[in-house]
Amino acid sequence: GGLALDQRELDLKRIQAEEWGGIMGDKDLSVSERLAMAVRVHSGLCEAEEYHVLQRSIDAVSYPELISPLLDLSRIPHSLNYITFRLMLLFTNTRDSIQLLASLGAVPAVMHCLARPQSSDCIRYAVEVLSRICRSRHCMKARTLSEIAHIDAVILIVYTSSYYYDQVWPSPTAP
Repeated sequence: GGLALDQRELDLKRIQAEEWGGIMGDKDLSVSERLAMAVRVHSGLCEAEEYHVLQRSIDAVSYPELISPLLDLSRIPHSLNYITFRLMLLFTNTRDSIQLLASLGAVPAVMHCLARPQSSDCIRYAVEVLSRICRSRHCMKARTLSEIAHIDAVILIVYTSSYYYDQVWPSPTAP
């Protein structure tokens, strides 16, 4: 009845999170199959009809057993890996899950993504994940900010390639 999940529901959510993470981290599956699991997790969480229900659902499955395989999967080059960053973005909707993302290495995962050519969708999701993590109260810490400072020189080199820059953010005056 109430807003909070009871212990049995929480235990079931944890088991579900472990199963999802197990599939996303299963190296015997193809990358496409692992990404399909990320899509299913995203769809399942988005069934919530109200924002507070979404937040509760996210917190109920925010465990390292789910987030770590997601971060690992995000580092594998694949034309559809924007899916992993879209799911990470969903996990930036609660304070606890942002903290978990940050502590498990979401910032280096995003930087790893941005240091390679990516689809514009992937870049948009990854940058938004980075932005939300870096603006969170938890992350206004020297460690996270210094990680960004060390890696952003690499990112700048990638983006100063005018061809690549124009592909991602076409000039509004372009024909």
